[in-house]
This record gives sequence, C-alpha cells and structure tokens, in this order.
Amino acid sequence: MKHTCGTTTGPRSVVRSPTPGARRIVAVRSSVSSTPPPSKGPMIAKRIGDAAAVWVLAIGYAMATAVSLHASESLELGEEVFSNNCAACHAGGGNVVAAGRTLEADAISQYLDGGLNVESVVKQVQNGKNAMPAWSGRLDEDEIQSVSEYVYNQSKNNLW
Repeated sequence: MKHTCGTTTGPRSVVRSPTPGARRIVAVRSSVSSTPPPSKGPMIAKRIGDAAAVWVLAIGYAMATAVSLHASESLELGEEVFSNNCAACHAGGGNVVAAGRTLEADAISQYLDGGLNVESVVKQVQNGKNAMPAWSGRLDEDEIQSVSEYVYNQSKNNLW
C-alpha cells in the first residue's frame, strides 16, 4: 500500500508493509524548488493601496459633508440675521427706501461697489452706504459673513 506524507523537506512516498508497524521508504520526492515562491508584496501593496483609496474617499466625503453642513448652517444664520435686521427695508429682496436698488442680481451688479460677490456685500453690510446704516458695530463678523452669503445666494440663484 502506498501512502504520501509531508516532511520538512517535502512529500515522500512510503510503502507500507503488510506487517503492522513495519514500513520502508521507497523514494523521496522533494517539492522544494531553488526559486523562491512568488512575492506577496505586489498583492499587499495593492491591498494597502485599495485601503488608502477608501480612506481618502471617506475623508474627502467627510470634509465635503462638513463644508456642506457649514455652508448650510451659515445660510441659516444669514437668513435669521436678515430677518431680524434687514427685512424691514429689504423684505423679499426689495428696497423700501430706494425702489430700484433692490437685492436682485441685476441691481446688485449695477449699484453695489464691486458687483455681485460676497466680498462686496460684506463691505456694504459693514460700512453701509447712503441710507443704509453700517452694521459692523451691531453684528459680529460671523453674522456679517453669514448674512452676506445669504444675500449673495438669494440673489445669484434668483430666490427673492
């Protein structure tokens, strides 16, 4: 009866004798090669690369979500500041003092120093102009930035 078993040098064939406990080694076949087994380095590098890519995507998503949440919170604060401080004169994006100088995109582009951009709106809110009072002493920087982003967003997207 022929039986194959493994050793540290590789598998070998053993012939079992009909007498229990007696056996004789017929031949030794070595499966040990002079060339090393294929390296797992590229496979490991690929797995590490895949894991890194997943982390980069996860971090990017988290940052984008945080930026989006910040923008959303800023617009919410801006809307609140607008309602509490600006709506008396600029309800619905209008202007009760100077009818043509509304918060519509065309009017802001035409009348606001610097045109339709957040920085120009910030400057106007901080310093005032003509009948509009300066708000820099009444609102903090976050409130001024948020209301300016709100006005810009409303104007740019025709939401008035």
